[in-house]
Amino acid sequence: MKRAFTVIKGGRPIPMGPGDRTFISGYATDTRLMGVTGLELTWEILRNSRIERFTQVFYLDSEEYGIESYLGGYGVDPEDVEKEKNRMYGALGGTPVSITEKEARFLIQTHAAINDHYSQPLPEGRESYGFLLSPEAVLTLEEYTDLFGRITGGPCEDACSLINYFLMRCTSGDGPGAVWLMGQQALKESFPDGLVHPDSHAQQPDTDMFFKDSRGTLCRNAIQETGTPDEKTFFCESLMEFDDSYHLVTSMIKASEDNSFVVRARKWSTLKISSPEAAMLSGRSEYISVYDTQNLPDEFFDSFADFASLFTETIYENGRLYIDFNDSNDHVSNPVYRINDDIRVIYFLSDSGQLVIMGYSFNALRDAEFRFYLSMLRFSPSVSSRYQFREPVFYEFVRGSYEDFDEFIESLGAELDPE
Repeated sequence: MKRAFTVIKGGRPIPMGPGDRTFISGYATDTRLMGVTGLELTWEILRNSRIERFTQVFYLDSEEYGIESYLGGYGVDPEDVEKEKNRMYGALGGTPVSITEKEARFLIQTHAAINDHYSQPLPEGRESYGFLLSPEAVLTLEEYTDLFGRITGGPCEDACSLINYFLMRCTSGDGPGAVWLMGQQALKESFPDGLVHPDSHAQQPDTDMFFKDSRGTLCRNAIQETGTPDEKTFFCESLMEFDDSYHLVTSMIKASEDNSFVVRARKWSTLKISSPEAAMLSGRSEYISVYDTQNLPDEFFDSFADFASLFTETIYENGRLYIDFNDSNDHVSNPVYRINDDIRVIYFLSDSGQLVIMGYSFNALRDAEFRFYLSMLRFSPSVSSRYQFREPVFYEFVRGSYEDFDEFIESLGAELDPE
């Protein structure tokens, strides 16, 4: 699987070369607790006696991939920058917050350390962002706390958000994220000298909820309050995925009085379960409509590209996936958290010219169809088949070798919906 990004076009080649730099602005999304952060930096560069504007856009993954994606260019059109930001990390559902040059360097170096730790290559374009990798940017604990407070959107205000974020960070092996959610005392114990270096990816929280040797995904979490409300103690049943195997983990978590940090977390049990059992626990139906676009003109695909320009795009072997996310991460505050609850609808355009639209509810699919039809009205696209599944099959199709969804379903022995 490979993310598809378009290079920002500028008036000069991307390599920066020698010259004076002046930091103009920096913005990061306040989505760090989701494990990813979008970053935009703007500089003024003195080149050949001319001052030129240089823009950088980064997609930072705090779990495994570090600096996952990068784009940069001189003299770029602000509209192009916005388009690429939307394509790269517009789906994160966060709000941009201002950061300083020192903080930007710290974030870049912290994530570059993750690349190194997990043997992940840095993205192309190092010649134009390499200057951010040195000298080492070290923050005081006070500076680190201030930065993390902004890129996490501030303290959690409800117990469900706190617990769901905490279990996400633990499951993914994100030590710094988990320690942050354990409060100031945990931070002081992690940095006894009061200094935070960029290699803090190795930092690990003092809890058995942290899976030190595995990086996984929190697929579902059900939270139930136990005891009296004043005790702030919660029983959790979590569905976690590690290397294509599923585990049902139960735990007991105690929150602070104001729900801002985890006081204590203790794992009770871990049970490995099968994929069908995991699918039943997830309990997500899939509503799917299939459009045959083979006989439509090339202008249709240009119009669809414009329609999907604000969605997150991913290239697969048999086509392109476009995800239309909700505008916020409010789903994290639900007592039953599901990983896909931030998705509004998904579009998959296969290499054979078939368009598949999938939603997790009937209303979500019909709303997407209506918006799609209005945008493509002059081409009059029509539905060739519809499906409803009680178990997940859509991603099995996307990750497989089939380019025709109907053929894929027939291979599973399913019957077409008579609608």
